[in-house]
Amino acid sequence: MPGWARVLVAGLTVTLVLELWVRSVETYLPPRNSAGVGEVALKRDRLRALATTPGTPALVFIGDSMMDAAVDPDAFLAASNRFPSAYNAALMGARLQTQARWANDIVLPTARPKMVVHGMSPTLVSSFGMDPQGLSVYDSILDTNITSVNDDVWSSTDEAASDLSSTIKHRNSLRYPSTLLNATWARASGGRPFGEFGRPDGFWEKALAPTGQIKEFATGKSSGTVPEGLLPHLRLLVESPIDYSQVNQALAIYRTKESPLVVVIQPAALDAMRTSGINVEKWRAISTGLADHVRATGVPVIDFTDAGYPNDVFFDPFHLNAAGSTRYSADLARRVADLCQTDPTLRCP
Repeated sequence: MPGWARVLVAGLTVTLVLELWVRSVETYLPPRNSAGVGEVALKRDRLRALATTPGTPALVFIGDSMMDAAVDPDAFLAASNRFPSAYNAALMGARLQTQARWANDIVLPTARPKMVVHGMSPTLVSSFGMDPQGLSVYDSILDTNITSVNDDVWSSTDEAASDLSSTIKHRNSLRYPSTLLNATWARASGGRPFGEFGRPDGFWEKALAPTGQIKEFATGKSSGTVPEGLLPHLRLLVESPIDYSQVNQALAIYRTKESPLVVVIQPAALDAMRTSGINVEKWRAISTGLADHVRATGVPVIDFTDAGYPNDVFFDPFHLNAAGSTRYSADLARRVADLCQTDPTLRCP
């Protein structure tokens, strides 16, 4: 048999074995989609509905759960003399690479806003000590949702290929070999199937306000300390090397778009961090470094690191509650208005 034929046979054999292996443990793998309609689909549909009125929404907010919880567009508009409409398009659990894809593929082509305000924090430029496998689950779910709501040939092809191949269906989470090994062990040891990841059916329809803000963090107050389960991750965050690669990739996407960009550095419960022994000065240094890095690319930055928000306006160290959201949204509106006065490149309405 010619050498090329042996290589071909070996490749096909490995592919077949992997496919059969993945199929045998598929119910123990993270599902490729979230339960129910999902935040991605609901926000895509809402943006489409808003966009039927020219110039609406005039401003969109993008980010992760910190931005999702923090910005109340109604409170922002009540304090703004610049923007007639706004929508919170942030996504729970989205890392920066996913936020950038969401903005590029769905939000900006659909809404064509006059401005984008993108929330960032030190969690985006540090490893944060989180398990890569756990992050791959979020990436897989959000990436699949974004693909599924994107009306193009690739999305249809991806859906068809995923129906035929379990390896393709779970390709994102399978980037980490431990995912497949853990699923195999769970099946062999009689463990429970993974089941539905994330939210039950109907959750997002109830959790999202018409303006896009998630209401999950609205009630409750921070205990004044960092939860024990979060402490090791937060300690690692402030000690980890800084990596701006995903920030650079996101900014590069925005440079190809018409909508001007403002980056906002999100507030955090610094008093709770300090009480729990977290090095707040290092957190500040990471925030300052991130702000300076973004400014060096020509993008204006609003930094809320030292905005002085007390513990009682936070749900936890990173998410604002309803009182915090109202205060922050009004403060952000005034800060954006100040930028509009001083930065003509923003082309504010």
